[in-house]
Amino acid sequence: MTTTNGIDAGLSPRRRRMAQYRQSRRRPLSIVIAAALLFIISLVLLVGYYITFVVPPKHVVAHVNGVEFTLGDMDVIIKANAAFRAETGAQGGISTFPFQVLDNLVEGELINQVSPSLGLSVTDQEIENRLRENFYPTPPEGQKPSEEQLEREYREKYTRYLAIAQYSASTYREIIRGDLMRAKALETFENRVPSIEEHAFVEWIRIGQEGDRPLQTLEGIHEQLINGANFGVLAQQFSDDKRHADLKGVVGWVPRGAFPDLDETFFSIKPNTPSEPMFAGDGYYVIRITGNPETRQVSKEMSQLVKESIFKKWVDELRAANSVNVDFGSEEYDWLINKTREAVPEPTATPGLPGQQFQSPI
Repeated sequence: MTTTNGIDAGLSPRRRRMAQYRQSRRRPLSIVIAAALLFIISLVLLVGYYITFVVPPKHVVAHVNGVEFTLGDMDVIIKANAAFRAETGAQGGISTFPFQVLDNLVEGELINQVSPSLGLSVTDQEIENRLRENFYPTPPEGQKPSEEQLEREYREKYTRYLAIAQYSASTYREIIRGDLMRAKALETFENRVPSIEEHAFVEWIRIGQEGDRPLQTLEGIHEQLINGANFGVLAQQFSDDKRHADLKGVVGWVPRGAFPDLDETFFSIKPNTPSEPMFAGDGYYVIRITGNPETRQVSKEMSQLVKESIFKKWVDELRAANSVNVDFGSEEYDWLINKTREAVPEPTATPGLPGQQFQSPI
């Protein structure tokens, strides 16, 4: 027979008191053990949270003459761009965002640091003008809304954009300032673009890095071309270049320097013979040159591309001449992509919010 506390009732009073004492000692010990386990679990969770959420954003990914940029800085910009594309239904994945953002941060800081020596500056009024270019509404033909209505729509569009991109107004104005500074620096290279240059007539089939197995696809396309397939038909089926080429892959007359990574191919391969698949800059290409090179006037479009190429070379020289250190590997890349995918839904088009009306966050 036992008592309600589990002690044998047949024990003598002395032994029963000893049993009760031992039992009372065991209870605090079990409480201590339980508390210790709870503390350890909490500590593990806290360390895990610190490692996952606190440490990565503070990781410095780039130093530019002592100015630091962190993974957190990149995360804000990438999420803003991805959120905006998702909201507007814009096409394009996020896999190349980290590299674009990192390059833009480094380039922008280098330009900002040398801008005084170039005599360049950006005023608040210029920023305001750019904001109005981006967001001020254009009334439909035949309608004449009041200035008050247009102003109200402008503010609504601007506010809605900031909400989508998750930017503060001051942060976005600094992004605009950097864009304007870059544009001003670019224009200083206008007089370096030749008006007459050797050209090649270029056709290409391009597949970007977002494509599914782009190199293998282009190898198959190259084999079809060698066997007599129509270049334009294959370009319509596979090429994703909508900026420089038409639907049949025709780029047209291209001067030296417009696509410097491809110059050697443009001016060395046999006419009417497709090149081997190659990677250059932002995508994979199969290129065909029609006819022989000619010396021609550089068009306005190609002049802009040549200027961009000269400017990029100048920025690369700036990087080499200044203290620029980048610490960005696969772990940082994976962290950024995962955080962006967690925070941003799949693209869904929003009526009345076309992406081309707004300044891209990158």
